[in-house]
Formats: sequence, structure tokens, C-alpha cells
Amino acid sequence: MENIDKKTLLIIQPRSTLRYAIEQYSSKLGFSTRFAKDGSTAASLVRAEKIDIIVMDVESKNESGFETISNIRQNSTERWIPIIVCTGLANEEDLERAINAGADDYLVLPVSETILAAKIKVMERIVDMQEELAKKTRKLAILAERDSLTGLYNRRAFLEKLTLIPASEGKTNAYLLMIDIDHFKLFNDEYGHPAGDECIKKVANVLSEALRGPTDLVARYGGEEFIALFRSCDPTFAEEKIESIRLAVMNLNIENKKSTTSKFITISIGCHKWIMTNRDINSAIQISDSSLYEAKKSGRNKYLIN
Repeated sequence: MENIDKKTLLIIQPRSTLRYAIEQYSSKLGFSTRFAKDGSTAASLVRAEKIDIIVMDVESKNESGFETISNIRQNSTERWIPIIVCTGLANEEDLERAINAGADDYLVLPVSETILAAKIKVMERIVDMQEELAKKTRKLAILAERDSLTGLYNRRAFLEKLTLIPASEGKTNAYLLMIDIDHFKLFNDEYGHPAGDECIKKVANVLSEALRGPTDLVARYGGEEFIALFRSCDPTFAEEKIESIRLAVMNLNIENKKSTTSKFITISIGCHKWIMTNRDINSAIQISDSSLYEAKKSGRNKYLIN
């Protein structure tokens, strides 16, 4: 079975004997190989496939190899691909021109298998370090937008994602929810902060399960408060969805014997039916927050929509 972790080396070389020799060297190092006789073919391969390293000539009757290097660099902005020039052009002007175009190393033919293999291994190590750094950067980016306790988006990430919703989606009604755990301070005082954290996580799980559509958003807004958004053209469905969230939290059966509302943990929900062509996010949140305040003032364990 082919090793799916194999890296791919692209050989840009019009001469078949040199292509074959470089292929043999790279195969011994564990690379799969792709071939291109000219720059346009190479550019197509780079766009279509994940190429890890390029070994190429800059001698060509049809196209400048230096131009090929420049084109690859300009069209591969998402990731760096090491380019090793392996050519018969031995003067310093060509070396400088290749490096200025974007090449990373320059070998003059004839070159031994040992030297070429060493150069490829060095570039492979750099590629590995680059990919590891990219993975860590992606993880940090995810951590930066997530609440550490619940795994939901944090407030900043939620607000940023609201601003990125395309204007074309503004015709669909959005329901912006502010959600608060009722009598949470009393719960914390009675059962302790570890139990409080577990309670918050369980409520967060209910929200993430209920709001898992491709356009839904849910975040921990702070403390025991959450913010969420979903879209629906059907007001009846929207109300049923909000009510199902309220009931699902009650059905967690988390005891709260200090509550004056229920013997179990409950939530209050304030909702703003938001026409998103109006992108005043702060006003929309303020309306939802006012609805939440009214829901809590009028007895808790309910939702109100404005």
C-alpha cells in the first residue's frame, strides 16, 4: 500500500535523461515524483496538487526558467515550496538571477547524487518545520476564538463572525438570543465552583446540540451568560426552537435547591427578531439583552421575543 504521508517532488526538466536521474535520487529518499517539461505545465501541477519540493532547470528554449520560478512564487502564496535549481548554467549572473527570482538553492551540473540528496533532505526538514509551525498556528487560532471552559466561541469571536455574515443573507430573519442561567450565584454558593463549571458546560452542550446548523452561532458571552444566533423564515419554527432549548436545559435535571423558580437549573432567554439588513449589532444585542431582563423580571424560566 502506498504511503499516504509521502512527500511529492516536482521535477521541471526538459531533458529525459536528467529527469530520470533525479527521479531515481528522489525515489531513494522516499518521495513520489511528478514531472513537467515546461513552466506552464509546472504551474498547473502546483495549482492542482500539493507539491512539497521542486527541482528544476532554468535552461529552456521555449520559456525562461527564471520566469517559471517567479510565476511559481507569485501563485503559491498560501505555502512556501522550496525550489532547487539544478542547471548547466555556471556563471554568477545566472545564480544571482535565479535567487532573485525566488530559488532557494543553485546547483551546477554535473552534480553528485550525494550532494543533490543532501540538498533535498535539508529542504525536506524545512518543509516539515514549516508544516509543524502551521499546525501550531492553526491550533492557536482556534484556541484564541474558543472559550476554554465550554469550547464554544468566545464573545470576541462571535461578534467578529456576525460582521462576516454576507449581506445577501440579510433578507432571512435572524433570531439573536441572550441566554442566562437562572439563580446561578445561589447555585455556586450552595454547590461550589467546580459544580458551577460543570453546570455551565452542560448548558453549553445543550446549546451546541440545538444550534448546530451551518449558519448557527453560539458563544459563551461571559460568566453564566450565552449568546446565540440562528436564522429562520418561519416564526413558528423559531419559537419552537427557542422553547426546545429552554426545556432541554430543564431536562438536564441539575438540582438547584436554592432556586425560587424550580428545583432544577433553568434558563431565561431574551430574543430579538433581527432583520439583518440592519447591521447595527450593538443595538440588536441591546434589544436581546432587554428582552432577557424582562424575562427574568417576570419570573424566569421563560423566553421573550422583541
